[in-house]
Amino acid sequence: MNYKTKLILILTILYIGISSSLYYIFLYNMDLSSNIYKDQVKDRVEKNYNLLLQENRTFANHIFYQHINTDKIIKLFKTNQREKLYELLKDDYQNWKSEFNVRQVHFHSKEMSSFLRMHKPNKYGDSLIGIRQSVEYANKNKKYFETFEEGRIFNGFRHIYPIFDHQTDEFIGTVEISFSAYTIINGFVDNFDSAANFLINGDVVDKKVFNTEKSNYVASPIDGFYFDKLILNKLKKIDKNIKSNKKSPKILKQLSSKILEGDTFIVNFKNAGELVVVIPIKNKLTNKVIASINIMEKDQFIKDEYEDFIFKFASSIFILLLIVLFIYNTIISRRKAIKEQYEINQKLQQKVQEALLENTKQLQALQQQSKLASMGEMIGAIAHQWRQPLNVISTSIQNLKYDYEDGYLNDQKFVYDFIDKNKKTVMFMSKTIDDFRNFYRIDKEKSDFNIKEVTQSVIDMQIIQLNNNKIEISLEGEDFIFYGLESEYQQVILNLLNNAKDILVEKNIEEPKIEIILENRSTISVKDNGGGISDEVLDRIFEPYFTTKEQGKGTGMGLYMSKMIIEDNMDCKLDVKNRDDGACFYIEFNKDYLKS
Repeated sequence: MNYKTKLILILTILYIGISSSLYYIFLYNMDLSSNIYKDQVKDRVEKNYNLLLQENRTFANHIFYQHINTDKIIKLFKTNQREKLYELLKDDYQNWKSEFNVRQVHFHSKEMSSFLRMHKPNKYGDSLIGIRQSVEYANKNKKYFETFEEGRIFNGFRHIYPIFDHQTDEFIGTVEISFSAYTIINGFVDNFDSAANFLINGDVVDKKVFNTEKSNYVASPIDGFYFDKLILNKLKKIDKNIKSNKKSPKILKQLSSKILEGDTFIVNFKNAGELVVVIPIKNKLTNKVIASINIMEKDQFIKDEYEDFIFKFASSIFILLLIVLFIYNTIISRRKAIKEQYEINQKLQQKVQEALLENTKQLQALQQQSKLASMGEMIGAIAHQWRQPLNVISTSIQNLKYDYEDGYLNDQKFVYDFIDKNKKTVMFMSKTIDDFRNFYRIDKEKSDFNIKEVTQSVIDMQIIQLNNNKIEISLEGEDFIFYGLESEYQQVILNLLNNAKDILVEKNIEEPKIEIILENRSTISVKDNGGGISDEVLDRIFEPYFTTKEQGKGTGMGLYMSKMIIEDNMDCKLDVKNRDDGACFYIEFNKDYLKS
């Protein structure tokens, strides 16, 4: 195996190894971001669902306490004047149906028989024992109870109130105010612009009426669960329902058992471009899952993450290929030049050796300059932070000639060590990019962190830009530990550093400098010598969209967001004042979160 073949083999192994590592790193980051996003969507949908339940509860309380729990209604109920009670409430009942989506108002005697169904006033006297557990519970305990429950034909979010004689405090019976599941579905559509649907567990549906004209349900793609026909027909009018041919049959088949587990979960139907949050609904008395609310949202964020993953991986392996080709050409050219120079040296006489040696040194210097210039053009297209790792790789590769002459290329351990060393260097380059990107992640996990150490890490990431602008920066004071959001704190320090750097560059300050000082183990200040902030705008500096920068150079959101992070998310204080020859931003940390 000749020298070129060995070199190609080594570089190919190096290329494949690093490319594989980058693939799994980018894939892990994509999965992590997607999972965080899905958790955020699930939490948001659950909060919206609870808000809609609370809204129904508020409507039910209003109906009961303002319209039903009155002396006149109670007297009619107590004296069994069913027809008068119906006539008194029928107009209100129609208003409640149209205004609040009320499905049923149903009075029950204390003996557990139906006294008056407002939706079927001619059907009464039938026993509810063994049929309506929620009514049994409310009658037995004589207290308010709410749950979702399936009846013989209709389901509903049921609110059951005990009714007492106001004069004697005698328990008379109960009244149920129930809402169709459509109130929740419609709430998601109207209030949160989300597609939604409802499924009922077939096990709780009355089998006697299931296949009759009275049946309120039709089959769904999910085994054992059925659509509510009334809700489905309403949703078809706005073309937002869960029934989609694009959804994966394999996932749909698994949903049934997942729903019955009883915990809210989220499913990504990639081929349909949807995220579906499934909220199982349990009967509070049996703790059995009897239905589910299904909320659908577009998965644009996850699509964007996947496209970003493809772009980053493709860009990385392309750049890596250019680096490998550059290294190969550099080694081959250098080897060829050395070989040619060696042959010339052998032919020349001793009397010109000193002159030849000088010429050789000059030639080597020119070659080195040419190589560095080529390398500079290549590195100039990459981030500043890649310069040192590339030099490490280049130096390691240049030594291959001597390693080859010493016979190390035949040593498997040497080759693997060589590959591992350069692989770690490239991994470092990848990590550098991730470090910058991490400043813009939403990190809601609080932890203890060293203020000085974390501040120094931000400075390290910016030091090249500061040095390029000849800005002196210092960090002084005694370190202390704070319990909070590390990444959000880093983002604030980054904003303050960038603002200070911009003003120093814009005003072309002589001997520009930034001073960061930790004081009293509870305060940190960031001060520049850029001349300070004018009194006219000092009070407005933290307002959103307010900026002192030229048109197109600032959004006015940096300081506003920084103040929100510090004061709202971290429960601390961020303020600014002019001090000496510049502006001084300072953060006062909440002492309740400081650690000794």
